[in-house]
Amino acid sequence: MTCVSNMMAGRFIVYLMLWIASVTTDLTCRDLRSVCTCGMKFVWYEGAWKNLAVVNCSSAGLVSIPNFSSLEGQDIDMLILNNNNLTDIPPNAFRNLTVKELVLSRNPLKSIRQNLFAPLKESLKKLELQGVELYIDDGLVFLSNLDQLRALDLGNNHLKNEYGEFTGGIFDGLGLNSLKTLGLRVLKMTKLKEGAFRGLPNLEELDISINYLAEIPGELKNVKNLRVLNMYSNEINILKNGTFDGLSNVESLYFGANEIATIEEGAFAGLEDSLQRINLYHNALTSVPVDAIVNLRKLKMLGFAANNIQTIENGTLVGEYRLEILELDKNPLTYHENMFTGVEDSLTTLFIRENELTTLPLRALRKLKRLSHLDAADNHITEIDKLFFGNLKLSKIYLMRNKISKVDPSAFESHPNGIILDLYKNLLTDISFILKLEVCKFDDVDVSSNPVICDCSIEEILNSGRVAFPINGECSFPEDESKIYRFDSPRLMERLVSSCNRTKQYAFCRPSVYEASSTSRVTVMNVLVTIMTLITYLQPHV
Repeated sequence: MTCVSNMMAGRFIVYLMLWIASVTTDLTCRDLRSVCTCGMKFVWYEGAWKNLAVVNCSSAGLVSIPNFSSLEGQDIDMLILNNNNLTDIPPNAFRNLTVKELVLSRNPLKSIRQNLFAPLKESLKKLELQGVELYIDDGLVFLSNLDQLRALDLGNNHLKNEYGEFTGGIFDGLGLNSLKTLGLRVLKMTKLKEGAFRGLPNLEELDISINYLAEIPGELKNVKNLRVLNMYSNEINILKNGTFDGLSNVESLYFGANEIATIEEGAFAGLEDSLQRINLYHNALTSVPVDAIVNLRKLKMLGFAANNIQTIENGTLVGEYRLEILELDKNPLTYHENMFTGVEDSLTTLFIRENELTTLPLRALRKLKRLSHLDAADNHITEIDKLFFGNLKLSKIYLMRNKISKVDPSAFESHPNGIILDLYKNLLTDISFILKLEVCKFDDVDVSSNPVICDCSIEEILNSGRVAFPINGECSFPEDESKIYRFDSPRLMERLVSSCNRTKQYAFCRPSVYEASSTSRVTVMNVLVTIMTLITYLQPHV
């Protein structure tokens, strides 16, 4: 029991330290505690981990704006008021405040006072007004002179004109010269009229997804700095020659959930030295548009998931590009040895979900010399035998929602140490394969939603430190399979050590994979592992 108590004490110290780190703050919110939470939050924000001053008054049932006078003189990174019942905001609501990001989404405002945001003129960089029941073509004068504003979300509002046309000049004369990101999704928009983006000279990212646009708006050719275009879920059926003439800065195009069956040879002309990502998820393509992409020298990612591509002929992927990511999920593909010719020396990430696979198509995959990330989730795989991966050397393996009931540890011997392995929702009862491989073979393992049996192998796996991050999963004891214990449950460890020899940690794995794109799972867990290691060393001296 002493060992369990020490472990629980160690975990308590870890959680306490993390809690202190997240709530310790110089930010004070006098008179707001009944409706808002205030504090410094260490969060993933704009591509980096940052410590932000956050005032969160969301989902508080507010019918009027709180008195924010206690925030005067403090720098607020985020003021969040979404999902309330605000119908009007008085003109002095934000007087003397310094706020960088203001979230007012999902309030039934219907209209906004002309000078409401004037007090925030020098500080406001991001404004979210999604779903506030505005009629956008009534005018947006309340945005006047917000010359520091960089991101604006007007999605899920209304257009007054009966044809669903986004009229010209709406942004003209508002002084939004710094605006780079604009959201106009879910407006029932059928057309963008000439001059729609006049007054936004530095616009770079545009989201016009979930509308009724039947073609790429010609008005986009006037958005000369456009880098990212999201037209997910519209009614486009063809990408014509010259569609992006004059837009030489476009890096990312997202056309998922349209009806695109044809991409003409010159559709991407002019983007040869800029276009990096094309996502054509859930369209009507029957083949890879070879001629349209062959000259895209900067192309790194192609997404063809959920189309009707049956084969990729030898030479299809030969071009001036060095493709790194390819998504082929949910296509009726026939795999063959030479289908990846052209990307053998560049492709690192491949998605082949929902392809009705019972094993990996090794004849095709073995040509991919740099492949490190393979996602074959949602297939019909039942076993990982010793030849399952062939000679592939993978660092990230995703096999969620298959029917895997058995894993041969030798299958992982050819892979480098530090594997991320996701076996969520399979049929595993035994995960002792982890113990039969060298220590630190895995950085992260997820076996949650499997019928794993709690036994002494689970005790050793959890206490030994063989896996860099705590394993995500749960198990049940044979005598009571209805009772499920999460792997991080103190009660589970008490039961295990009562019948197993308690394993002293003998491995101290340093995570070998660090990803800037990861969320708290990797970054915060790095902190946890480091602190837990220190606690383990210190325990004998306590």
